[in-house]
Amino acid sequence: MDEPTPPPTGSQPEQDLPKPPIWQERQNQVRPSQTPPDISIPGTVSPAAARPAPPAPPAVDPRPAPPDPPAAPVAPTARPAAGITPPAAARPAPPAPVDPRPAPPTAAGPSYEQRSFMRPASGETVAGGRPDWPAMPPTAGSVGATPSTPRPSLTSPNASPTPPAPRRRMGLVLVGLLALIGLAAGSFFFGRSVGSDENANVPVAAQAADEQVVPAPTEIPPTPVPATPVPPTAVPEPESATPNDSSLPVPPPVVPDDAEEPVAAVAQAVAPAVVLIQNDQGQGSGIIYDASGLILTNAHVVGPATDVSVQLASGIRVPGVVLGADTNTDVAVVQIDTDAEFGVAPLAPESTVEVGQLAVAIGSPFGLEQTVTSGIVSAKGRVVGTVAMIQTDAPINPGNSGGALADRQGRVIGMNTSIRTDGSGGNIGVGFAIPTDTMLLVAERIIAGDSLEQGYLGVTGATPLLGQPGVVVQEVLPDTGAATAGVLPDDLIVGFNGIEIRSMGDLAAAVRLQAPNATVAVELVRGGTPITVQVTLGILPS
Repeated sequence: MDEPTPPPTGSQPEQDLPKPPIWQERQNQVRPSQTPPDISIPGTVSPAAARPAPPAPPAVDPRPAPPDPPAAPVAPTARPAAGITPPAAARPAPPAPVDPRPAPPTAAGPSYEQRSFMRPASGETVAGGRPDWPAMPPTAGSVGATPSTPRPSLTSPNASPTPPAPRRRMGLVLVGLLALIGLAAGSFFFGRSVGSDENANVPVAAQAADEQVVPAPTEIPPTPVPATPVPPTAVPEPESATPNDSSLPVPPPVVPDDAEEPVAAVAQAVAPAVVLIQNDQGQGSGIIYDASGLILTNAHVVGPATDVSVQLASGIRVPGVVLGADTNTDVAVVQIDTDAEFGVAPLAPESTVEVGQLAVAIGSPFGLEQTVTSGIVSAKGRVVGTVAMIQTDAPINPGNSGGALADRQGRVIGMNTSIRTDGSGGNIGVGFAIPTDTMLLVAERIIAGDSLEQGYLGVTGATPLLGQPGVVVQEVLPDTGAATAGVLPDDLIVGFNGIEIRSMGDLAAAVRLQAPNATVAVELVRGGTPITVQVTLGILPS
């Protein structure tokens, strides 16, 4: 930077003589430059630059100039006349000042945005007479800022200050965890509230209610039944079976095996024999299994009533008389006497049923008569209460009780009775039907007027945890059929009257299906040796 030219002292300006290099170096040592480096940004004006610099005093060295060094002689130049100052352009520019102090070690400190308090105001210096300028270049809008002056934003002028992201993220995580814990706790307590009803087998007879669909009471004239009724000769007469013999003859198939729509063909064959039964207690379904007008249904459908209303598949309503009901097996028989045409369903024994085969359910759920649903046979011999039943996933709902469960050949293999629910009372794909052998055996007792008391073996036992399935006898009660036949504790019962026994439930269902005083064959294993004994059953204590 050129030094300012002093004002003239006389009428005629003095012309200063050029100074030798040694004089310039000494002058630089005596007068270090106080001018800070130019750190301005294009387009901005710092407050220091806006302030006019004070005039520098003329540099006058009272000491005589030292002689030229011998190694580099400098040719003497003529000094101008006294009082004449050479123009500023003729003098050489002084070299940039060199700071003899060592550079301070780099240490971690505040960011550049936080160093505004270190910038001296215009004309101020720190100790040592040297401005303490930052080591990093300034950013736009930061030159000349003071601690009292708010510094502009380094980002967009309209950007809002960034919130503390880690704290906000941690808060959101905590809120999410609390929500998940609350949801899990609510699901747990809700499941516990309905858990007690999960294993309940609910009868599916529809109760009398205002929302039920009740057919109009107007008599419908007799109309032809869509399917040809099965001749009565094709159905075994009730007298053909004895109370102690549950075997049934296998009727011929009604539906051909090559039917394009098997479910529709089964519905056409079986639906004419399925009726709607109503009374003051509720409503359900029934199966006409004999040409004389005998109808099989559930005991919980008829309840304590002795007279019911029966609506045939044709829509005709006729009165029905309850001949009897067995609440232990949930089987009842209703008799109708009418000249109206109706169908008769053939009954197939349980021995023809295979797990996985087609199962078609026909009934009147919620009063919607002649409703057809389909599924498969899920299991056989599923003991529900004291009755071994057929399990199916065909949709069964309230009002299906007493309806038919038919196979692919159009033969009835069971009577829909109950469903397993999750507490809602609706179908979840687990339904149960009484096999035809059981319901026909009980029906014959009802018609004959025999006692409906159940048989009694006289043992207590348990299903073994390991080894061969069956029932391990724990105790033989005195004065019972088992004690008389010689059954001993630790005997393993594996069969009962030709039925395989795999659990205590199987044995109880098989025994209670028999009438008192019936003689049955009990197969057991004693010390590894199979033994068969004949037992005369007693009467189950009430």
